[in-house]
Amino acid sequence: MSFPFLFEYRHELFMVPETGGSNSIGFISVSDFPLKWEYQKDILSDCYACDSILFEHENRWWLLTNMATKGNDDCGAQLSAYYSDHPFSDEWVAHDLNPLVFNSLNGRNVGFLDIETKLPVRVRQKQGFNSYGSGRHLHV
Repeated sequence: MSFPFLFEYRHELFMVPETGGSNSIGFISVSDFPLKWEYQKDILSDCYACDSILFEHENRWWLLTNMATKGNDDCGAQLSAYYSDHPFSDEWVAHDLNPLVFNSLNGRNVGFLDIETKLPVRVRQKQGFNSYGSGRHLHV
């Protein structure tokens, strides 16, 4: 597991770690921070995804994730979005415009900033020629 994205829901801490090898996106809760975490459930299954971030915006929960195409494990180019009423939902709806980004120059997530604005701010990786993560940019 890598890319340990943390989020808070009802004053409890949760993590969405990268688990592309399991072909799912799931989250875990903390039972004894920082040493003990417990698997809760999958958000999406039957997908190879990386660098997933989960956040609430305007009373809706959003999942932004980098998906690989079928038969490929390269998550660097496709950014997809899903939404639901709450983070524990069994019903995550794919955004009509998925993939929102299909470009290795700015598709990959780095994280998310909650900076007291009305707009969410996604941090994205800048990929360089034959290099991984040559820079970071903010995207509103």
